[in-house]
Amino acid sequence: MLSYPDAFPSVQSAKSRLRLVADFVTRDEDTTVATLAAGADCSVAQVYKLHDRLLQALLPRRPGPAPTPPPHTRIVLDPAPAPTPPDPRRAVLEMAVSNVSIRGIQRLLRAMGAPPMDRERIIELLRRAGRAARRLIGRAGAQLRDRLDCLAGDDIFFHRTDIKVLLEPVSGALLEVIRWPGREAEDWALFLEQWPALKLLVSDLGTDLVGAARLRAVAHQADLFHERAWWTKEVFTYLSRREQRRADEALAVWDRATRPVGPGRRASAQSVATADARRAEAEEDFYTAVRAEMLLVELFSPLAPDGRRWSDAQVEDHLTALRRELSLLPESCRARVSRHVERHRARWSAHRVLWDGIEVRRREGSDRSRDEVLDAVVSLWWSEHRVVTPGSPEAAEASRGAWRLRRSLEAECANVDAVLHAVTTLIERPHRSSSLVEALNSRLRVLQMVHRNVSDELLALVALRWNLSPKSEGRRRGPSPFAQLGVDFADDARPWYDVLLAEIDAN
Repeated sequence: MLSYPDAFPSVQSAKSRLRLVADFVTRDEDTTVATLAAGADCSVAQVYKLHDRLLQALLPRRPGPAPTPPPHTRIVLDPAPAPTPPDPRRAVLEMAVSNVSIRGIQRLLRAMGAPPMDRERIIELLRRAGRAARRLIGRAGAQLRDRLDCLAGDDIFFHRTDIKVLLEPVSGALLEVIRWPGREAEDWALFLEQWPALKLLVSDLGTDLVGAARLRAVAHQADLFHERAWWTKEVFTYLSRREQRRADEALAVWDRATRPVGPGRRASAQSVATADARRAEAEEDFYTAVRAEMLLVELFSPLAPDGRRWSDAQVEDHLTALRRELSLLPESCRARVSRHVERHRARWSAHRVLWDGIEVRRREGSDRSRDEVLDAVVSLWWSEHRVVTPGSPEAAEASRGAWRLRRSLEAECANVDAVLHAVTTLIERPHRSSSLVEALNSRLRVLQMVHRNVSDELLALVALRWNLSPKSEGRRRGPSPFAQLGVDFADDARPWYDVLLAEIDAN
């Protein structure tokens, strides 16, 4: 049989609390609340809380009926609007340029729960979208035609069909991607006629592009990407194999000179020295070619090695140093490399013509010439990019020097900010490579494997997506190419397919 405390623990707890409150009310002056709380194994606040609850229970109720709660008011809300079903055309366009086949697009639409689309409807949508993309690219070209002074071009091939690609090398905007049957210089010259502001064409050294630049009377800048590939194929591969062959010969002579047993005569010390000398000569020839290539690559840089703009005298001195290195190469490749360098000598630093396109508005009474203003702006750029320890005396002096230089430039040049922006663009994003065409080529190759026959409409879709897609990583991360160039419909607020669908629906 259970005892009373065991059967009703809640009653026992209530009695202990009531006893604590009674001790609190009847305590003498020497007994503190903390002592009572410690004896009951609770906090002081708990003692006061129990006392207040007891007072509220002993107070008489107010006369009259008990207050009734306010009536419950039911708020009727308008039914939420039904969500707008997503436009399946967005998914079709995105998947089409993301290397998804027509059959794969149909399967993904079913998996998404979107309305089904048959093959003919998808193909017709892609055709309409391609035509609309072509219109948008043409509209952008009309806005940019009179202000782009540098373009990069190259050819890619689909089943031996020539596709001409033209882009703006700073933003990477694809201005034209279209099939073109001819591969002569006249074809490229005709292709470039729609760009009247063109001053510099960047491309490989193919005879068609070199001839087109000559026919258009514009400067031609050799492409750094293709030029380094030429040196690897024509110079370094040959010299590397030559060095390896001589190293194997020297190893064989050393083996004959050092083996303790075996057939054949032992190699003499003179034979070992001769073989080593031939190997060392081949190794030095390889490094001579490396030094020559680095001298050539420096000509592609927007600034000379001393940090200033290239002058004619500096370019000639650099070419003289390059010829000196080339004269040390073995005779088997010296003539070919020297002929290549001399033949295209005007194309290694042709990018200098872009300095002439920077507008410099000198104030009345200015003592500085246009070239002196540009040199001062380059010095200002260097002062702003100089690496110094923050808070050091050098940093303070550099800041004061940059401030004085800028104030003097503002006193003599009315558009310092525009000139500084143009100079910064030329220095930090050199106009010297069309390698982005190769990046596009790598994408189109996969697209061709999926669709087999890539139509002109699909090429236009790929180009439009390229131009309206902001970059989230890499050196070119930031706004889309068309947004960088200020094209009116490229604000990056809408995805590329929404811009395209608006154009489709408007026509």
